[in-house]
Amino acid sequence: GVRRNVRTLPRMAMYILPVLALAGMVTVVQNTIRQPYALEVQVNGQTVGYVANEDVFNSAKEAVQERINYAGTDENTKWTVEPTYTISVAHSVLDENEMANAILKSSSDQISEGTALYLDGELTAVCSDGTALQSYLSSLLEPYEDPEDPNVTVGFNKEVTLENGIYFNESFQQENDVESMLSGVQQQEKIYTVGAGDTLWSIAQKNDLTFRELCELNTNFKGAPLNEKSNIQAGDELIVTKQEALLEVRITKVETREEEIPFGTETTQSNEYTKGTTKTLQEGQNGLRRVTMQNVYDTNGALLEQTILSTETIREPVNKKVVVGTKKVTK
Repeated sequence: GVRRNVRTLPRMAMYILPVLALAGMVTVVQNTIRQPYALEVQVNGQTVGYVANEDVFNSAKEAVQERINYAGTDENTKWTVEPTYTISVAHSVLDENEMANAILKSSSDQISEGTALYLDGELTAVCSDGTALQSYLSSLLEPYEDPEDPNVTVGFNKEVTLENGIYFNESFQQENDVESMLSGVQQQEKIYTVGAGDTLWSIAQKNDLTFRELCELNTNFKGAPLNEKSNIQAGDELIVTKQEALLEVRITKVETREEEIPFGTETTQSNEYTKGTTKTLQEGQNGLRRVTMQNVYDTNGALLEQTILSTETIREPVNKKVVVGTKKVTK
């Protein structure tokens, strides 16, 4: 029986070996599919890291270019960084900021670690001590913060972002210079002199303002806030652009106020009363509502923006009821 089984081994191998090879290939394919594919980023032929997709690569490339542009160039100093990528298998990937740092590290020795300040997404300043910059920004907000009042929040007129990274040495500024830049005047006050035929609405339109914005800029026009009843004359002066620093504190408050709801008048006719006679059947009564608003103020307490969040009727108004006589008087 043993000899017979031995003679059958070559024939069995003809069937078993291809099956084993196929199984091995399937295992390799499965392992390959499970590998995380990424983009291998290279600078001057040197691999600097991996990113998950082309969007991250493009964002990192834009960040590098922004830092180059911010550093500035002259005839003796020009930086050109041209990262490329190929599809590869990677075990870990970098985000856009980490990749931008890696690209710069591999392309120049004129770089250092620092902290960048972005205002509304635009690179505005770079300094070596990010902690000191954060402390300065916090010191601007602290005088107006009220941790005990959940209805008060304090922020800036621009979105502020601090980002640690690698930046060109020529980009760095002293902390006091950054502070002076942030507190300096970015926009000067502009005055409009009223001319013949001007109206408040035409003045607002000429200066790319809404009527409400024009009124908010002129809270002390002839001793009173500007409104639709204000009497303007040729030669009067109105503020159409407010002086503004590059970075200003804004205080946002959720506030409520109660205001009256005017009552209406219901008029009916009756021949029980002589013509020309008016009789009040029911006196009117104003209603009352509670308005919740989100108000934004500057540090001087001037209202800059208002959003109505909700209104709640506390008391419905009661209409006045009047009857008018129609009965003709006979002589």
